[in-house]
Amino acid sequence: MLSGLNKFVSTCIIICLIMLFNRLVGQVAYIDSLKAELKVVKNDTVKCNLLSYLAENATDDEWPAFNLQLKSFAEQKLRSVSDELLKKTYTRYLANSITNEGSIAQNEGNNKEALKCYRKSAELHKQINYKPGQATSINNIGSIYERVGNIDSAAYYYVLSLNLSRESKDLAGEANSLSNIGSVYNSKGNIPEALSFFEQSLKICEKIGDDFGASLNLGKIGVIYHNQKEDAKAIENFKKSLVLREKIGFKQGIAELANALGALYYGQKNISLALEYYEKSMLINKEYNNKHGISLSLLNIGTVYEYNGDLNSALDHYTRALKIMEEMDNKDLISNTLTNMSEIYLKQNKIDEALKCSKRAFEIAEQLGFPKEISDASLLLSRIYKLKGNYKEAFNMQELYVKMHDSINSIATKKSALLTQFKYEYEKRIIADSIKTANEKKLYEVKLTQEKTNKYLLVLGLVLMLLLGFILFQRNTNMQKQKVLLLRNKIASDLHDDIGSALSSIKMFAGVAKLNPAKAAEAKVIEKIEETSGETIENMSDIVWSINPKNDDFNLVLQKMKIFGESICNSSEIEFSFLNETNVDKLVLDIEQRKNLFLIYKEAINNAVKYSKAKTITVELNRKNKLLSLIIKDDGVGIEQSRMDTGNGISNMKQRAVDIGGNVDISSVNGIGTSIKLEFKTT
Repeated sequence: MLSGLNKFVSTCIIICLIMLFNRLVGQVAYIDSLKAELKVVKNDTVKCNLLSYLAENATDDEWPAFNLQLKSFAEQKLRSVSDELLKKTYTRYLANSITNEGSIAQNEGNNKEALKCYRKSAELHKQINYKPGQATSINNIGSIYERVGNIDSAAYYYVLSLNLSRESKDLAGEANSLSNIGSVYNSKGNIPEALSFFEQSLKICEKIGDDFGASLNLGKIGVIYHNQKEDAKAIENFKKSLVLREKIGFKQGIAELANALGALYYGQKNISLALEYYEKSMLINKEYNNKHGISLSLLNIGTVYEYNGDLNSALDHYTRALKIMEEMDNKDLISNTLTNMSEIYLKQNKIDEALKCSKRAFEIAEQLGFPKEISDASLLLSRIYKLKGNYKEAFNMQELYVKMHDSINSIATKKSALLTQFKYEYEKRIIADSIKTANEKKLYEVKLTQEKTNKYLLVLGLVLMLLLGFILFQRNTNMQKQKVLLLRNKIASDLHDDIGSALSSIKMFAGVAKLNPAKAAEAKVIEKIEETSGETIENMSDIVWSINPKNDDFNLVLQKMKIFGESICNSSEIEFSFLNETNVDKLVLDIEQRKNLFLIYKEAINNAVKYSKAKTITVELNRKNKLLSLIIKDDGVGIEQSRMDTGNGISNMKQRAVDIGGNVDISSVNGIGTSIKLEFKTT
């Protein structure tokens, strides 16, 4: 035992000496020395540590092989060890290797495989309660959703990752999540909030010496200033970012920055310099087979050809870019590319092709809720409809363009952006202005007559009386609301604690009795008791959830619907998507509407998973003129007419719809699928 311990200590000392030697001879020699040590190391956990380091720091040609070794070795050890501490150690290494596999798949544009890896990694980290690793995997899940244009889901996972990082005091993870949340706000056109999150992330990165994270935030801030036409500030941030990326050898990051600089110089009409940066980015992205970067470079180079009047070459680049983006389901870039292609077709007087591209671009932009993309597509559609003589649609699109354009380029937005970047200078100016205003007010008050002073005091007294009356009224109203909330909490608690406990006991006793029943008939009765009590517990849980005041926020309803659908479909290997309009999250429903909406949705999803044999299930939630519409579609085998007429589940859904003043419409075709549509009026 002592001999084994001595060998372990000796190995650790050797690794420490190698790390010290690295400071003298450089990173390449250090990596080579670790490779040599890997061949002779005997201790298993040290071997995992070496493989993990090499998977993170070896060259791009080598690290995937080290990562595969790490995964295989960790899986092998988990099959043989019994010690709980060692199990946790090897599980952590296995989870890290699966995360790395996810990053490879994501880089190659295989979003589905990447998502699968990140979910598996998150689950393994959760098993061992390792929150920093769980936060990283969940953050990566968010990045996949952001890439495919599902911004709401991306934001949900980013916030979840942020909370886990803060719980574990993982500053690097916290900075990463803050930066990603900033990107979500930027996509939504909320520039002040985006800059605020980027600044928070940047401060943490600088505090902990995270050059990689700092370089990303500086690049994102630079892009915002470029979009706000503040090119001097954009270049300043881009250059700071470039210095850090070159320092750490972050080549793919250099490629991203080259694209950004190319766009900046393109905006300044320095076309030759823009093309130089775009081509530099393309070379690096091809070297690393970064499909996302390649598609972006193709798109940018196409804009240069279009500017120079070479429309055929521009269209060729756009088409190649679009093919890669569609493979990756990168919706925001697809919208941009379709808009550019439509412009080309217009210049070639191919009006129908232009209309087709711009319509699709507009639909995707509306689905994503991105103001800039909506603005670009609506302006283009206005021009096309005018050419085709459809002046009504041309006017509607022009009106939408003006609305979106004003939102993006408002003076208030620009000032808010500058405030975040130069907070100290702004506050100094505000203080100086406040002092000046106070002095002017003092001089003015000296000149007022006593009569005016008395008049103002009288008005002030009246205002105070009105204000006091309003406060008392508001207080009384709030007390009444609080009583209702307390009553709802008590009902929910009583249902959960008393009835829930009783039903759980019934189910448990039925399960025990079923193990040794006296008669077959009794066994069937006991089985029915157990099944019914289980269903009742589940239904009661849904009722408790709908009563609880915490769930009045419709965002929580949307989250519950999405999480339920994803979990039940993922377990059955069914592809699931949930789409909702951006204005739906502000919806206010009463308890009855919220309860019946969820229970109808739950019944429809459960039926589709159990009986439809579907490969995909799609949910759409829309609201138009106070009419809320929920549509659940599957591509399964369809519902037999006899079940549609007599099935309890379908009759229950229809009755729940009637209870909230709505209706359920079910259409089904054998071999093609089923569509269930719920509609009811909201306030």
